[in-house]
Amino acid sequence: MNELTQQQNKKKYFAIIPYYIVDHLSATEQAVYLQIKRRTGEDKGGLCYASDKLMKDKLKIGSKALKKARDFLITSELIIYRGKKLTMTNGGPQNVNVYSINNDIWGKNNSFYSAKGVSKRVPLESKRGIQMEEKGASFGQQRRTLKEETIVSSEERERIIARIKKIREQMKF
Repeated sequence: MNELTQQQNKKKYFAIIPYYIVDHLSATEQAVYLQIKRRTGEDKGGLCYASDKLMKDKLKIGSKALKKARDFLITSELIIYRGKKLTMTNGGPQNVNVYSINNDIWGKNNSFYSAKGVSKRVPLESKRGIQMEEKGASFGQQRRTLKEETIVSSEERERIIARIKKIREQMKF
């Protein structure tokens, strides 16, 4: 076996995912992309023939979530819809959608991160209905943990304990 064949065999059971995918997609979109990527392989001309049922079962998501994520991947030009193909399954012949990975992602990935760096997650445009404003408590209202241990005298400690006991007694009706 020559060295090239050995190198190809070492890459047989994994996929390389660009940071752009990890930092710009929702969890469901990442999962759909990853399943399609896994089924197409690293080959430039690889195709994914997975049925909707198989994808939903693998990802444990519903039809609506699969369609929404897949449509977003297509409109963002991260995957390419190649049409339908009649394939033979255990249940008989079935028309399945065929997808491939858009390998132009590597250029987009490299240009984005060489210009911006890799530290910040920047979502793609708000076409997917994601919530852009924060919800819940503002940063100033969030619970904070002490970074340094607070040292109090034993007298102060006793006063604090007595105050807590008094409050607890008042809370008992």
